[in-house]
Formats: sequence, C-alpha cells, structure tokens
Amino acid sequence: MRSCATGHPSNYQGKHQNLIYQQDIERRVQAALAKDGIRVSEFFIDFDKLRKGTVGEAAFKTCLGTLKLNLSADELSELTERYRNEKNRDLIDYRRLVTVLQQVFSDEANPSQIIQSSQTQAVFSDEERAKMTEAMQQLKTQVVSRRILLKPGFQDFDRSRCQHITQPQFLRVLKNLTLMPPSEEVFDLMVRKYCDRGNMKEINYFKFCKDVDRPEDMFP
Repeated sequence: MRSCATGHPSNYQGKHQNLIYQQDIERRVQAALAKDGIRVSEFFIDFDKLRKGTVGEAAFKTCLGTLKLNLSADELSELTERYRNEKNRDLIDYRRLVTVLQQVFSDEANPSQIIQSSQTQAVFSDEERAKMTEAMQQLKTQVVSRRILLKPGFQDFDRSRCQHITQPQFLRVLKNLTLMPPSEEVFDLMVRKYCDRGNMKEINYFKFCKDVDRPEDMFP
C-alpha cells in the first residue's frame, strides 16, 4: 500500500483512463468533423434503408469507426449507450447524435474555436473543480514539505522535450515520488485536465507542474 499526496495510505494503483464524460467525446468528434468538413449523416444513411433515424449497434460502431476518430473501446461503448433507443434497446438513435454533431456547421458555430476547445478543455462541474483544486493543494504541500523536484522526474521520459508524456509514464513518476492521488476519481480528473492534445494518451506534465506550484490559478 502506497501513501497518497495527503500523506495517508492510498489503495489506488492507477489505470488508464478514458474520456467518457458528457460532452467530452462529442466535442472531440465535432472537432474532427469541423477539421475535415465531414457530414456525418452520410455515413449512417446506407445502414438506414427506411430512414427511421436508427441503426443496429454493429452498424453504429462501424460508421463511427469509418470516421477514424481514434476513440477507445470504452468511449465507443459510452456513445453507444448514450444514444441507445429507449423503446428498442437493440437500436441506436444515430439521428440524435448527428443533430448534436452537426451543430458545428451551424451559422453560429466557430469551427476553429471548436477544434481548439476539444484539444485544450474538458468540462468540469463546480464540485469537480473543488476536488481537483483540493487535491493539487495537497500535492503542493507534499512537494514543498519534502522538497521534491517534481519536473525532472517527468523530463526523464520526455526525450523530445515536447512537455508531454504518456499516461503510464505519468503514473510511474507519481508512484516513484510517492505522490499518488487518493482515489481513482481524482486521477481521472487529472487526466481530463492535462490531456490537452485531443486524445487520452498524452499528458501535459509541464502544465501539471505549473498548477501544483499555483493550484489557486488552475481554473481561471
């Protein structure tokens, strides 16, 4: 059993997190559509001969896979459940998803802003912001009291000096420094906050270190 950032025992050992929160996945898909000018409805119509706005689960996943969005299996399953037809659970309401995604092409939408937003921001509730800020303040206390040099541990994995490392590398550094988050929920918030390249594989450790130094400024 390892200690967490609060100094108390932590049972959390870490695991790969996926972006499965409301709006997060849809924003990433919108960004891909905006970037390539894709009309997503065209991918579903071939599977919907009667034009009812629904397709089977396999067809739904096939269509999303055709878009080459780099969604994980968990993210794909989350979208499938989110848009499952209430009356017939074997069908997926793709038209409802299309309505959400096609907003990127509305007169009011700014495609460039949507692309940038999907890469740099996850949506946090007030409660999540409070939990995240508290966790980062506890991290700062440990770093200061134990005189930990935080950034060099991450830089050892950043050979190209791109200020990003992978999730497993990020976790390894936290474990080595005995700075594990107190729970999976807190680590999940960290991943959502610092995966800023439009994927869930690369973590911006540079920004993480900056926020540990000044957690009060992490949510402007």
